[in-house]
Amino acid sequence: MQRESGGDLGIYIRSDGTETPARFRIRGPSFSNLQALPEMSDGEYVPDLVATLGSLDTITGEVDR
Repeated sequence: MQRESGGDLGIYIRSDGTETPARFRIRGPSFSNLQALPEMSDGEYVPDLVATLGSLDTITGEVDR
């Protein structure tokens, strides 16, 4: 079973006129969701951080790449 996280998949392609792209980047939805963590956890206790992180539905392997 494959698990999908919510969010948008960001793809950036820049061309220099050749057959291959000059720059190609993919940013997964879990990376975007994880960027909200500092603002969401501001003023919380450390044990609450576990629940906040779990609510973001991140896939750690996707963020790690």
